[in-house]
Amino acid sequence: MTDFLGLGATAVFACAIALSNVWATIVLAASMARFDLFGGTDFVASLLALIPSFAGLAIGQWLRGYIIVRAAHDLVQRLIGNDRMTKDGQTTIPVRQPKHLAACRT
Repeated sequence: MTDFLGLGATAVFACAIALSNVWATIVLAASMARFDLFGGTDFVASLLALIPSFAGLAIGQWLRGYIIVRAAHDLVQRLIGNDRMTKDGQTTIPVRQPKHLAACRT
């Protein structure tokens, strides 16, 4: 079951952990409400606390995508010594073939 709904094993694991955390939160809230330890104001305060939490998640996802995509591209270009790339991914620097591969030319 490593490809559930077209997701990879890591995504399935993350979904399972998230679902178990949601279920645990619901059970905890219900138990606290049963013993009058969780009232209406606590519920509203909990919902209000989710606003900055979800905002932080959105910002974090945007930053992760921004950093990974751009930083990874820049890092790869620095590692291979190619600082000049066109938009279609072609280099503007002539590529030299190593001497040990000269016999492989077609």
